[in-house]
Amino acid sequence: MSELKTYFGNAKEVNFQDGGSLIRISFNRDDLQRMMGLLNEAGYINLKCQKRLTPSQYGHTHSVVLDTWKPSGSAQPAQQTPSFEPQPQQGGTVDAGDIPFMRITDELTY
Repeated sequence: MSELKTYFGNAKEVNFQDGGSLIRISFNRDDLQRMMGLLNEAGYINLKCQKRLTPSQYGHTHSVVLDTWKPSGSAQPAQQTPSFEPQPQQGGTVDAGDIPFMRITDELTY
């Protein structure tokens, strides 16, 4: 069963003639007081601004929702990706002719 969402305020996308846009978000006093009661240990609140399927009767195009995601306690540190370093053959050198994209078939002239 999905968790109930906590909604705040209203949001509306505003488009400009030059192709740019912004999302104008507004909260009333009651929204702000509810948010104050939901601050995390560090004093922050995380919100998500999501596009609505259809605009509201007042033209609101986005919803503002409390973000309840928390990282799991079993997070492991990221593993480093091994880097590739060409290893010389037993002779101690790498022959450019052994590397397919470095084969020289014609002599270059300038």
